[in-house]
Amino acid sequence: MDVRGRLKLVERWVELRSAPPPPRSQEGDPVTVIHSRLPLHECGGVHSIDPFLLRRLTLPPLPEPPDHSTLLFLDIETTGLGTGPGNLPFLIGCGRIEGDSFTVDQHFLHHPDAWGEMLRTVRPLLEGSDVLVTFNGRQFDWPVLREAFRACGDVPPEPAHLDLLRPSRRLWRLRLGSATLRALEEGVLGIAREEDVPGWLVPAVYADYLHTLDPSLANLLLSHNLRDVLALPALLAEVARAVTDPASLQEPADALGAGRILEEWEEVPAAATAYEKALQGGLARAFREKAVFSLASVYRRQGRTEELVRLLEEEAAGALRWSAPLHLELSRAYERHRGDLKMAYSAALRALEVLTTDPTVDGSRRARLTEEIVRRLDHLERRLKRG
Repeated sequence: MDVRGRLKLVERWVELRSAPPPPRSQEGDPVTVIHSRLPLHECGGVHSIDPFLLRRLTLPPLPEPPDHSTLLFLDIETTGLGTGPGNLPFLIGCGRIEGDSFTVDQHFLHHPDAWGEMLRTVRPLLEGSDVLVTFNGRQFDWPVLREAFRACGDVPPEPAHLDLLRPSRRLWRLRLGSATLRALEEGVLGIAREEDVPGWLVPAVYADYLHTLDPSLANLLLSHNLRDVLALPALLAEVARAVTDPASLQEPADALGAGRILEEWEEVPAAATAYEKALQGGLARAFREKAVFSLASVYRRQGRTEELVRLLEEEAAGALRWSAPLHLELSRAYERHRGDLKMAYSAALRALEVLTTDPTVDGSRRARLTEEIVRRLDHLERRLKRG
């Protein structure tokens, strides 16, 4: 998402938050549904994602690519922080693509004894959806919601699931050091939350609301949930962009993450593009080693063995010249792909020399690498003697 798109999204979120909904639709109504709507083009381009990519991100895999209108963007707030039977949803936010709009229905519970009624208002949305889009929903939102339905004697419809947490971790945790939704909003979407309730405090705020019926507390909870729901389509669009066009990624660590996903999907040429992009920028040594070894593996699968050797040679003479594993891998490459035993032996000797001075290798790993290098040297000495 470009800077202009991020600014428009921030403005829209502030606008929606600044118009607090009434906490009750009428006196004594235990459940209120609050409707919000914003133009679809302000949601990061989620409506233009290739349906085949949506299918690939979904578990279990769908027999056919889903229509965008059958995605249900789901986020819940609960009375506790776990997934046990005592933890009940009191606010269920459901976002959908409807025409040229993104609409959000927030089902807010005013009395804990009426959560069965709230679930009945949500059930038609689940029935009309093919895919749930969540963030950590496979571990939290859906298990809690499913158990709530079962506690009411009901078996909920269970759409396929697109949980954004896993691809987000693989794409951005290397760079950000975290894959929480708030970290991703700030580091990927470029949006900082202000005046928001921390997630861990939500149950306590709701408990205060039940005690006081203070509308301002309800509005804090609704605002928090609305932001969570609105982040989902924007984040999904960023995931799609990263794996569809890894060459456009500006951050090397993000490109490395995209390559890992694409290689897992057996998208080998695209994975190679992602790893090549990662190596064009400045990566910390540990991440650079991962990128080099991953790209070498992809080159090997593609039969690009000469490019593989050149890659290792360049790194051994440059950024990874103090990496014993890199020199060891280069030794293998010389033997396997060029048949050059002398160069292979020289690279293995260099690996042993580097290992003795490398402070980044701990004791157990040093011992394992030393044993591996010595075995390789013995192997190459025997081959060289045989001529």
